[in-house]
Amino acid sequence: MKNPFFFKLTLLIQILLTIVIPAEATSSSLIINYKYGLPFRYLNIYSKENVDSQLINILFKGNNGINIDILYLIINIVLTYLFLYLINFIIQKLNFKSTK
Repeated sequence: MKNPFFFKLTLLIQILLTIVIPAEATSSSLIINYKYGLPFRYLNIYSKENVDSQLINILFKGNNGINIDILYLIINIVLTYLFLYLINFIIQKLNFKSTK
């Protein structure tokens, strides 16, 4: 990673998206699976009870298991980093053209 600021910002954005974006809930016969993350759902929380789908609530009101899909987390981090890098590149090009 060329710029550590973008990497730190990417991690912060991923954490905020995980907390703010509501979960995608799927249920089988006994267990409800809450999936968190954006663009790919990398955090799965399993619960036997139907609780609020906000991440903080389900973490502290009880769950039956947590699964973190590392591959999807890495893909999310890379995509967010590339998106921020592209935005910065475009802004620098526009500023360079305006100074000429």
